[in-house]
Amino acid sequence: MNANNIPQMNENQADTIWNEPIENLLHAIEVIVQLSENSNLSKELLKKAAKPIDYANKILKLTPIQMVLFSVFVDQCHDPHIRNEDIADHLNCKRITILRHSNDIEELVKRKLIRAIQKKDETYYRVVPEVIGALTKNKNYTPPVLKDLNIHDFFYALSDLFKEFFSDDISGAALKDEIDELLQRNTHLEYVQKVNSYSLNWQSRMILVYFSHLHINDGDESFGAFEIDRMFSDLFRTRTIKTRLSNGDHELFNLKLLEFENNDGFADRSSYCFTQFAIKELFPELTIKKKKSRIIKLMKTHTTISSKKMYYNQQEGVQINQLTNLLKQEQFKQIQQRLADRGMRKGFACLFYGAPGTGKTETALQLARETGRDIIPVNVSEIKSMWVGESEKNIKELFDNYRLAVEDSDIAPILLFNEADAILGIRQEGATSAVNKMENSIQNIILQEMETLEGIMIATTNLTQNLDKAFERRFLYKVKFEKPNIKAKQAIWLSMIPELSKKSALILAETYDFSGGQIENIARKNSVDQILSGKKTTLKQLQEYCESENITKGGEGKRIGFR
Repeated sequence: MNANNIPQMNENQADTIWNEPIENLLHAIEVIVQLSENSNLSKELLKKAAKPIDYANKILKLTPIQMVLFSVFVDQCHDPHIRNEDIADHLNCKRITILRHSNDIEELVKRKLIRAIQKKDETYYRVVPEVIGALTKNKNYTPPVLKDLNIHDFFYALSDLFKEFFSDDISGAALKDEIDELLQRNTHLEYVQKVNSYSLNWQSRMILVYFSHLHINDGDESFGAFEIDRMFSDLFRTRTIKTRLSNGDHELFNLKLLEFENNDGFADRSSYCFTQFAIKELFPELTIKKKKSRIIKLMKTHTTISSKKMYYNQQEGVQINQLTNLLKQEQFKQIQQRLADRGMRKGFACLFYGAPGTGKTETALQLARETGRDIIPVNVSEIKSMWVGESEKNIKELFDNYRLAVEDSDIAPILLFNEADAILGIRQEGATSAVNKMENSIQNIILQEMETLEGIMIATTNLTQNLDKAFERRFLYKVKFEKPNIKAKQAIWLSMIPELSKKSALILAETYDFSGGQIENIARKNSVDQILSGKKTTLKQLQEYCESENITKGGEGKRIGFR
């Protein structure tokens, strides 16, 4: 019906019982709105509007008072924050009159004909577009019955509910009721059965369901304490819940469903995650692909690695060149396929060993850049924990997530164990101390993971005399990095300080037995002094830098530090 064709009432019509034909549901609502204006919600109104009320209620099944109130809400559907006083202003009645009919308004909310939103101490209402759409079609609005859902649709429904809640489209009380109803209507799901079996209080149940939503729908591995503030508006309640969670004596901890997030080996008491037990217990119907851990997030993409000219002695150069060609994707795939066809391990484990500053780590980075592979640098000391059992968990998680990274990548990334001395040493036989047991356990995990490795692992170490034989066997390529010979050192000096003459570079190379890292230190110091003083580089100045770089005099002097 065109709005221009809707008959307008004059004052006489407003004072008499409505007897005109009602064309459709929206027409009935419009007449009720017009008759109810300034009516004080009186009994006379119900008499005057009996015909449109009866018409509408054959479809909507409301009481006369509920129908009047709903009609006024519909008339104000453009406003997402309808207040009780807005309804009172239209009816020209006291706000207490509207409060007297709170049960009727609550029934409209329960029927989902209007939505209630609680903000601070104020309740607001709105009419959602789906309701208006149904009225336009001359139909009652029937909210979808979320019953007998499969597990995926169940979590989609949860996502919609939390989205409405955080958009202030439904109140916390309404969210609780909706979730309870969703659980009651889907008891065939294993997830629901497990949640119900825990006999949780309603706050804990809401937390568990909310964390489940974050885990499944958003892929979150951990949940911060701030999420509790988002869920509950009551300050005392949130403080109590967060205190119990922080102390680890909350019932979700007692049921072994939650544990503290591990951050650099320490338990973060303001961040929680599901235990492996919880994941197996709660989500057997879902194939969950774990989100990459903090370690995987630190992955360096090969495009961000700066190109750097490397100088090797002859034997090193041959080995590195061979390894670079082998790790180029097309060649690498062919070799892996041949190994798999012969029932051999597909992974490549490489050991770079030698004196500090000889370019082991930088070589790994340049290998990644040249072969188009991202690289995950792992500092072993950062993932070892003071808590017994946590280090083993961290190492296992590292390999689990690396495995996912290999699966998710077209070109397998490189896993780089930098300064891996602490985990490659000889295992302690008959270890009794907790520390030695932990070290052995970590080494055993790494050995097992190397057996099933499908990607590329590079370990760098300064020490090889204590290398465990089991590790030695598992490294397919072992490259020894020695200090550069005179020719290589001369080239490094020239590359680091281009203004040097070849003769001066040769003098420095022959005089000082430095690694590439030590030469780089001197070059950096020289650059800083040039910027500060504006003076040109001289051989004499560089020789002074070289003397200060030596930590021993004549190779036999007193070492700096402790013996």
